[in-house]
Amino acid sequence: FADTLGKAAGLTSLSLNQYEFNHEEVVIIANAIKTNMTLTTLELTKIQFCDRHSHLTITEALSLNTTIRSLYFTMSNIGMVYGISPVANIIRQNHTLTTINLSANNITDTEASAIGDALKTNPTLTTINLSANNITDQGAIALAAALEKSSLHTLELRGNNIGNAGASALAAALEKSRLHTLDLGINNIGYAGESALAAALEKSSVTTFKYEGHFIDERGITALAKAVIAREKSLDPLTILGICNFESHLKRAKEMLRDEAVCLPSFTGSS
Repeated sequence: FADTLGKAAGLTSLSLNQYEFNHEEVVIIANAIKTNMTLTTLELTKIQFCDRHSHLTITEALSLNTTIRSLYFTMSNIGMVYGISPVANIIRQNHTLTTINLSANNITDTEASAIGDALKTNPTLTTINLSANNITDQGAIALAAALEKSSLHTLELRGNNIGNAGASALAAALEKSRLHTLDLGINNIGYAGESALAAALEKSSVTTFKYEGHFIDERGITALAKAVIAREKSLDPLTILGICNFESHLKRAKEMLRDEAVCLPSFTGSS
């Protein structure tokens, strides 16, 4: 596959799954990545490198590549085993990438902070998937700080350990961000975070909010439903996915708001 990557004319997509590379193989692949001028999508899943130097060799090549637009580097334990700094350097240096998937890599808050710093200087990356990692409030706060300066349209943080503080930080950053899609499914967010997100979603550019896998009480559902209602007449209405029976809750929220409007006292001025 390394020879194919380096020489095959017109090759645009390559998937390397469940491989364990020795250093000689890594050098061949890295050189091929540097010189291939047609590859636009590369998938590296469940990859095992023989040592840290081999990992650095691959990530350096990915930093220098000028054709790959979509990189899927997943399920390879790059956070826990190797540290994320080399991967953050890809984001910092490669201004061809538009999509990067780093899901299921044991990425922690330290690595998430490095990624956040890198996002601030990348003008082309529009989608990042950090799902199924070990990011908590601290990491979410660092990523939130990057949103205003980043070019991201999609941020996926499903399946981490983000709580109210992280959710509130992301909410505060939404209005100044370019995000269109935000996924916070399967985290540890309660009503305080949900109410902050709901208020922010009323005014942000986000059009799709994914929130699957949460135990959400009536207050949280109502707050999010009101955000959807507030955006219904806008040019960019809001869609919320992943909440069980959300349409029924949305209908009840509309009825409640209508009843409240009917009950409001009316005043007539006198001349």
